[in-house]
Amino acid sequence: MAKTSLSQAQFQGLSWFKKTGMPDDPTLVGQVYFPTNSATLDTRDRKALRRMAAYYAEVLRGSYTNVVRPLQLLFTGFADHRGTESHNQKLGEQRAQAVQREVDRLLATYANYSSTVQSQGETHDQAQRTKAGAHKALRHFQPILVAPSLAVGRRVDIRTSYQVPPPKLEIGDIHIFGEPPVDTSNRFIFRITGGFGIGEYVGGQSLQLDITNERSGQTATYMYVGAGGTVGFPISITTAGEEEHVTLPHWVLLEDFQGAGNVIGGGLGYTGTMLYFDGPMDRGEMYRSLEVVLTGTDIGGGFQADRFGYWNLMHIKKKRK
Repeated sequence: MAKTSLSQAQFQGLSWFKKTGMPDDPTLVGQVYFPTNSATLDTRDRKALRRMAAYYAEVLRGSYTNVVRPLQLLFTGFADHRGTESHNQKLGEQRAQAVQREVDRLLATYANYSSTVQSQGETHDQAQRTKAGAHKALRHFQPILVAPSLAVGRRVDIRTSYQVPPPKLEIGDIHIFGEPPVDTSNRFIFRITGGFGIGEYVGGQSLQLDITNERSGQTATYMYVGAGGTVGFPISITTAGEEEHVTLPHWVLLEDFQGAGNVIGGGLGYTGTMLYFDGPMDRGEMYRSLEVVLTGTDIGGGFQADRFGYWNLMHIKKKRK
């Protein structure tokens, strides 16, 4: 079995677009993430931007409101805290320009479309600065623990001048036809396939998790790394656990689980593990973190409660045989 490399560049956030924006900031409709020291778009980035451009093309044509409106997009580039301030400022600008070029190319035929770019370099919100500082204090676990928080900084934020109009309230008969697209679901199967933990008092852990969409049969493999307080043996190994069928309160994509989160677990031999996913909440699909309780076998034993962590999407497999 090939060894999994937990390199800095491997932890890359999943680019996304949501027309209604974030719950606390409706103007923030998308984010594009990059590998370390890169301003190059990959296939998944372009897929998210094509979806965004297709929606805004309809907006620019007046398809949704019967009124042709101007549209302005603002692309703001960021970098993580490594490197010099001038380098990070330039890298943030290059990332913003890369996203702008792709979107401008797709919307170039519309005279009522315009875009601007700016760079904030390594500027992050206070919460992210706190996480980065905590990672610096755990240098003996690098690169396992520092990569997830750095990935959050390597991004471009996309903001729009267009706000989705609120839905009309109509009193009368309500008819619902069909189902949501098959790649979305509220029914998933979770299964831990392995993991390990290291450290006394302050420790780090890694888990590999399979999440299966029960509607499409597709399975996403996630790698989690996190750090926090620990009690017990300095080294523990988690073996494959049982499948847990979970019904969520909202419909989401397999990709939506990527993002920040944390894990709390413990036991001697047979363990219980609580998994927290902030990804669906951060993308506006849910209003709080998603909590899932799983079981497994722990060779070692002890207890660990992570203060911070990150779920990284490794790959998605087609329908299970």
